[in-house]
Formats: sequence, structure tokens, C-alpha cells
Amino acid sequence: MSAAHPNTPPEKHPIAHSTGGQAIQTIQGLYYVIGGLWVALLISMFQSVTLPHYDLSRMWAVRAVGLLVAGFGAALIASGRKKEGPFIGGSLAMGVALVIAVLDTVCLATGVLPPLVLVDAGVEIGFAGCWAVAILFWFNTAPNRLAAMTTPYTPPANG
Repeated sequence: MSAAHPNTPPEKHPIAHSTGGQAIQTIQGLYYVIGGLWVALLISMFQSVTLPHYDLSRMWAVRAVGLLVAGFGAALIASGRKKEGPFIGGSLAMGVALVIAVLDTVCLATGVLPPLVLVDAGVEIGFAGCWAVAILFWFNTAPNRLAAMTTPYTPPANG
């Protein structure tokens, strides 16, 4: 059955399942795992590059955010490698990238982080842009996809 047929079950996260989507998930996931673990486990090195030196016992929140980012990165990698389709959609990955970019910008504006954080904000905007292009490309390659996604699925009658 064609994906545009109203009685075809909707595909979960079709954009992220595309080859481009899987590549973005893997690259974004690797970036998050490396960056998140660097912040969480090597906090003193992270401080020497970015932050004024604070008492490390008070840096538990920074470590927790690093672990959350690393965990989401690992989930992105696993999702991008799944053959039967990803479990994380492109819109979620794009949203996380935008939230991190805003967080970077707010931390810079309030003086919590130095201007070096703009490099990460730029990378995050890049990830969001890649997802936006993938989403637009996916919808523009087959205009009936949006209609197929918004048409309610009616399972066939048993019998």
C-alpha cells in the first residue's frame, strides 16, 4: 500500500527514518555524548576552558545537565541506527538543539559563561537548521505526505 493511502498505518517519525535524518541523529548524538560527558566527568577541564573556578561540590547541577545531554545523545545514536525506524523524531531533536542554543545565549548574556559558548550555540543552530531542511525536503518531495499524515487511520474491518 502507498504511504498516501488513508488506510495505511502512519509511519512513526518518517523524517528521522530517512538517510539524511539518520545521519543528523548520529552526528548530533555523538556531539552530545562527547560534550555532555566532558562537562559531567571532566568538570575541572571544562572550567579551565569556559568557567571561572567554583567549588566543584557546588557544580552538581552542571554535571547533571551534562549527563542529561549525554543521555539524550546516546538515545539519538541508538535511534538513528534502528533499522525498523527511529524512536526519536526530528522535531524533538530540533527542539532540544534550540533549547540548548537559547540556554547558551542566556548564560552568555548573564555572564555565567564566556563568549566561547557562542561556538556551541552556533553548532546547535546548525543542527536545528539541518532538521528544518530535512523536514522541508521531506514534505516537498511528496506533497501528499502531509495529507496522509493528517488523515485518520482506519484499520480494516476483521472478517
